[in-house]
Amino acid sequence: MLVDGTGRVRLDPNGSEMLVTYSVDHVLFLDWLERQLREAGFSRDAGRGGPPV
Repeated sequence: MLVDGTGRVRLDPNGSEMLVTYSVDHVLFLDWLERQLREAGFSRDAGRGGPPV
């Protein structure tokens, strides 16, 4: 799949297979996303002058 310049998802014959969902448990997703960002070294407060993780 490919995300084009307008943000639309398109089929790409050279792309990778991926799962796409139409619904999400937002609380669980945001918890997961925050963990992934912290592990990658990002901090919720970094843009506000907070200390890095």
